[in-house]
Amino acid sequence: MRRDGGVVTQFDFVNFIECDFEKARLDGTEFRNVKFDNCRNLTEEQLLRVGLLSKVEGLGSAMESALREKKAELFREESDG
Repeated sequence: MRRDGGVVTQFDFVNFIECDFEKARLDGTEFRNVKFDNCRNLTEEQLLRVGLLSKVEGLGSAMESALREKKAELFREESDG
């Protein structure tokens, strides 16, 4: 994920509140203990390109089910390797 010319590759213990992910590039980004609250334009295509979704809340059951069906390894726990 890029912001102001920099690159962020990992988010730990972050609450994204009313964020707009319209142009976000999440390739390889790792999300640990993250909550998405009323975020806009966060798509399945973006999330299929992340590196990890560990203990993530707020994606919605339909989105999470679709992601788990297509790429279950995104949801691995840290101890799973």
